[in-house]
Amino acid sequence: MMKKTISIVVTAIFIIGLAPTVSADEVNFSQIDFYIDGVPTLNSEWGSVDFTFTGQEPVMYFNLAANGSWQVQNIPVLSIEGEGVNQSISFAFDLGVPSGTDVTSISYGYTFTNTTLGSMPAETGTAVVFDQDVVISSGAGGVAIPPLQPAKPLVGGAAVGAKKHVHANFPNQDCGLSECCPAAVSNSLKFLNKKHNMGLNNNGLSIAKMKTATNWNKEGCWIDPDATRPAGERNAWWEDKKAYMKMNNIPVTTRKIADLSKLAAEIDKGQDIEIQGDWHTAAVVGITDLGGGKYKIVVAHDTDQGNPGGTMTQSIIYNPATKKFEGSPGFFDGSSFRYAVVECPDGVPVRETWKLHQNKYSDFATDLHFKLWQKEDNIDVIGWVVDISHFPRSDSQRGNQPLKWHKRVNNMPGLPKTEDPDNGQHAVDVTADGANIPHCTWVTVKAKFWLTRWNTKRMSGVTWTKATNETKAMPDHGWDVDYPTPDPQNTGQYLHRFTITNDDASDTLCISGLAFDTTMDWYDDLEGINFPSPYANFSLAPGESWSTDITTSGDLVGGHIYFKYAINDDSGIISEDWVDHPVTSPPPPPPVEEVPVPAITPPGFLLALVSLMVLAVIAMKRKR
Repeated sequence: MMKKTISIVVTAIFIIGLAPTVSADEVNFSQIDFYIDGVPTLNSEWGSVDFTFTGQEPVMYFNLAANGSWQVQNIPVLSIEGEGVNQSISFAFDLGVPSGTDVTSISYGYTFTNTTLGSMPAETGTAVVFDQDVVISSGAGGVAIPPLQPAKPLVGGAAVGAKKHVHANFPNQDCGLSECCPAAVSNSLKFLNKKHNMGLNNNGLSIAKMKTATNWNKEGCWIDPDATRPAGERNAWWEDKKAYMKMNNIPVTTRKIADLSKLAAEIDKGQDIEIQGDWHTAAVVGITDLGGGKYKIVVAHDTDQGNPGGTMTQSIIYNPATKKFEGSPGFFDGSSFRYAVVECPDGVPVRETWKLHQNKYSDFATDLHFKLWQKEDNIDVIGWVVDISHFPRSDSQRGNQPLKWHKRVNNMPGLPKTEDPDNGQHAVDVTADGANIPHCTWVTVKAKFWLTRWNTKRMSGVTWTKATNETKAMPDHGWDVDYPTPDPQNTGQYLHRFTITNDDASDTLCISGLAFDTTMDWYDDLEGINFPSPYANFSLAPGESWSTDITTSGDLVGGHIYFKYAINDDSGIISEDWVDHPVTSPPPPPPVEEVPVPAITPPGFLLALVSLMVLAVIAMKRKR
C-alpha cells in the first residue's frame, strides 16, 4: 500500500470583520483506498481534502465546491492550535464518481470566512488527486465494521455562540490494527498529564499499558458490559480502565457520559474525552454546537493503522435526524453515538481568576513571581494549570511550603495523618517573564489546583521584579472553606465556615468587596458571576483570621460556593480575586478500633460475681 499526496499552495482571502487579510494555505486532495477489516475497496467514491491554514481568533467556516457541487458546507473551523499557528484539518466528501473509478484531477473552489455561506463558492482551479490509504480494523470486540456508506457532502451550520471548546497540543500516536481504544485513552491521559502538570510517568500511560488497562485483545475492546461473557471479559473497556487506574494508584477519574450536550463543558474544564462509536474509539479535541441537537466534533486518531504517518484530526457531524455520525468514512460515518468517556485528575479542583495591579514601578516591571500552596501535609496537590496574561513566557514547578510551614507537620482532621512536614507535593512556584509590564497595568492569572481532598489555597511571595530589583506586590494570605455541617438552629440548612487569614509577617491585609454566591451550577467565567452585596471592609494584622458562616438549603454537595474579594493598600485596589469552591462531602470517619476483651477465667468469673453480690447488699442497706 502506497500513499501519494500533493500540496497545492493557494493564496486565499480570509474575511475577518471589515478588513480582509491575505494568507497562503495548502489544500491536499486525495481519493481514498480503504482496507477495512482486511478487505480492500480501491478507488472509492470518497474523497478527502486536507486543509492547512493559519489559525484565526474567531470561529471560521470552511466551504468547498468540487466538480460542480457543494461538498463541504459551512463546517466550523476552531483553529484548535491557536491564533497565528499553522495547523491542518481533514474533511471527507463525495468525489461524484462510482466506486472503482480512478480520479486523477478535480475542479474545486473554497472559502475560509468568519460567516456561513448561503451558496457554494465558485470553482477557481483544478488540482491533481492522488491516493490515500485508510486502514482500520474494528476496535470493538465482536463487532465487524459494516459496508461503507455511500459518499455524500459534509454539511455543518452556524455555531451556537462564539466560544471555542478545544484542546490544543493534543498527542496523536500511531497505533496498530484494532488498537483505536487504547490509543485514544493513551493520547488522552498523556494530554491530561501534561496540561495539569500531574507528574505521571508517561511510560505508564503508553498504548501498551492502556491495552492492559482496557482489557484489549486482538479483536479490540468490549464497548458494553455483558454478564454472559466469560469471567474477566464481562466489563466495558472503560470499566476495566477505571479499575486499572485505582489499582495502579493513577489519580485519574473515569466517567461515562451519554449526552453530547455536556461535552463542551467538560472540555472547558480541561478534561479529556474519548468518543465511542459502534466500532471505533477516538479522542475528542474540539466540539461545536450547531443547534437542534446537531454537533460538529473534531477527533484525533490514526487513519492508517499498523503503518506510520496516518494520524489526523478529522471533522465529523452528529446528525440528530438520523442519530448517526457523518464524515470520517470507515471510522465514524454511519455509526451511532454510543457514549463518551471523560477523564480528569482525581481530586478537588480549586479555580481562581486573579488580577494583580502593577503599581510598584513607575515605568515597568519585567517579571512576576509567586507561590501557590496549601498547608495541610496530608493533602497533596495532584496537578495544576496556570495561565498568565501579558507575559510571553511562564513557568511553574513544584516547590516547598514557606519556611514557617515547611518544617512542621500540619494535618487536616479526619484524614489519615502523616509525619512528613513537607513531601514536596503541596506548593507550586510560578515565574512569568519576557515582557515589560507598564505602570498601572492589570495582569490576569487564571489558575486551577487539583487537591486530593478539601478546598484551600494560599498565596505567598508575590513580587514584581525589574532587573535585579524585587518589590513585594501584596501581603501573603490564604483562605479555606470547611465541609458543610448541619445548622443546629435551622433544620435542613447547612453551614460552610469560610476563613481568610493574613499569613504575612509584617503587612496588614485589607479586604474589600468580599461576597459569596451559592449554586449547583458550574460557571466557566468567574468574573461574570453576579454576586450579591458584599460584606463590610475589614483589615487583618499579621497572623489574624476572619471567619463567617455561609448558609445553604441542603448541604450543596456537588455544587459550588463562588466568592470574590479585593486587597487594598494606600493607593487603592492592588489585587482582585474570583474563586470557585466546589462543595464536597467530608471524609468518612476513621474506623473505630476494636479493643480485644480478655477471656474471663473461671476464678475471675467467680470473683466478679462475688463483687456484684457485695455491691447489691450495700445498695439494699442504703435504701433502708
